[in-house]
Formats: sequence, C-alpha cells, structure tokens
Amino acid sequence: MIDPNRSYEQGSVERALTCANCGQKLHVLEVHVCERCIYECLNMVEHNEKYKQHRRIKK
Repeated sequence: MIDPNRSYEQGSVERALTCANCGQKLHVLEVHVCERCIYECLNMVEHNEKYKQHRRIKK
C-alpha cells in the first residue's frame, strides 16, 4: 500500500503508469509503453527488417 506521506513513492507510481515514449497515462495492465506506441514501434521494426532484406537482395 502506498503511504500518501511518502511523495517519492507516489512519484514512482506516477512514472510507472506513464508511457515512456509519449507520456500518456497507462492502463494498469500496460507496462512502460502505451498500446499506440507499441504498434508504432513494431511497425518501425517491421519496416527496418523489410529494408534490410531489400538491401541484401540488391547486393
């Protein structure tokens, strides 16, 4: 249980429930990054993998 008199604990909880990428408040079940940012990140990874494959084929 969080003691309201211990502000460092409250700040830690606030940071834990905030998206590390965009700052949006997270649902309790989300961890570190919100759903939108996860999809954005996965799309970038997928794009990079396709680009790497394309570069390998061209050589």
